[in-house]
Amino acid sequence: MRKVATVLLIGILLGGCKRQEEGRYIVSGSMQPTLQVNDRVFVNNTLNPTPGSVITLNSPHGFDEIMKSQYSRRFCPLTEIPLIGRLFSDMMKNPACDVFIQRIVASSGDRVEVDGKGKVTVNGEVLKEAYVSNYCQVDINGAGPCRTIKATVPEGYVLTLGDNRANSWDGRFWPGGPFLPKSEIRGVVTQIWYPFERAKSLQ
Repeated sequence: MRKVATVLLIGILLGGCKRQEEGRYIVSGSMQPTLQVNDRVFVNNTLNPTPGSVITLNSPHGFDEIMKSQYSRRFCPLTEIPLIGRLFSDMMKNPACDVFIQRIVASSGDRVEVDGKGKVTVNGEVLKEAYVSNYCQVDINGAGPCRTIKATVPEGYVLTLGDNRANSWDGRFWPGGPFLPKSEIRGVVTQIWYPFERAKSLQ
């Protein structure tokens, strides 16, 4: 039992060490076409994210005011252990330990509107988002399955959305509110490095 406790303690300590740069792979289509399923990317955990940055963030299951009461992040650091973290992640199957990748579209103090299609207006100006190609479907009244947002981003928060507006579980759908605490930002995705034919910088 003592050996097991020692291994767990070492794992938590190792997992809690913030690496300057790490690699991640894409498991969903929420950031298409920018990021494709199975892309490998580099993430810098020391860069200061700004509007337009593609970032990694902690799962809202762990910080959303409504969902966090159902989940615990106590053992999530185990999933960050290099090489074997995936094993712990598969064993626990805890959505609070997941890492999301989305794009910052608005920062603290911005007046932001997101319409039914997923188009964004910040401080009265429509955001030019050449990276978005798949918007939500709406009827003649502008209504559809995707939720809208009209609010001012609070101090200490940002608004993040997936580039695939019709298929992204982002702030529009979080039950506790649409905004991401800056403290839950993990790092900035700097480049795609694999597949080699898609390798490019995202900065």
